[in-house]
Amino acid sequence: MFKPWEFGEVGMWWEFPRYMLYFLFGFLMISVRDEYFAALDKIRIPLTILTPILAVLWFIMSLTSGVPNVMEGGWVDEGYRPFSVTATMASILQSFHAWSWCLLIFTWSSKLLNEPNKYLAYLNESVYPTYIVHLHITFPMIAILSILGIGFFPAMIFATPILIIAVLACFEIVRRASLFRPVFGIKGGQEEVNLLFPFNSTKERPLSVIFTLMSHGMALGMVIVLMLSLALMGG
Repeated sequence: MFKPWEFGEVGMWWEFPRYMLYFLFGFLMISVRDEYFAALDKIRIPLTILTPILAVLWFIMSLTSGVPNVMEGGWVDEGYRPFSVTATMASILQSFHAWSWCLLIFTWSSKLLNEPNKYLAYLNESVYPTYIVHLHITFPMIAILSILGIGFFPAMIFATPILIIAVLACFEIVRRASLFRPVFGIKGGQEEVNLLFPFNSTKERPLSVIFTLMSHGMALGMVIVLMLSLALMGG
């Protein structure tokens, strides 16, 4: 209902209620647990075949529909009718495409990752802090790439690995600052910090105090830099 009038960044504007529905459906499905994983096992192969097909159709529709921003939204500003057969078909395709990717990831994850794994535990711990900081890095990066005149697909290829490295670097900084850990959704306090390098490399209290001051200073500096970069280049 809102898509024709507003351009939707991922998870914002008109996409927010769509992602909220994904969250609610996901919550309901994980609540049934055993039945949910059994259902994922049944649809694994069909989804593996169907999802790439939907991805190809999605790209074709987005490039050849004739409606500007048909996937992103906001085509009314370009003088196009809010509702049409093409726009409706594109919206339906987009929904099936997005949900198929979600289920494809879930079904293969339940098969390959549903067991103790130190790397998976690390990535699970990084979910909240990387989510919190990713826009502070993404928007300035978009501004810089736009100024340089780099197109959408080259920018995606170039920026994605840089964004992943940057958000994980931010995570590594805040996970060593006990006062900042709860702010960024990381469990535990100084006890968990003491298990990390460089805290686990010494038992001398003066060095531990120095490491603590340095880690909190870096975390505070990181927050200030991210906020300023978002305000100056992302706004």
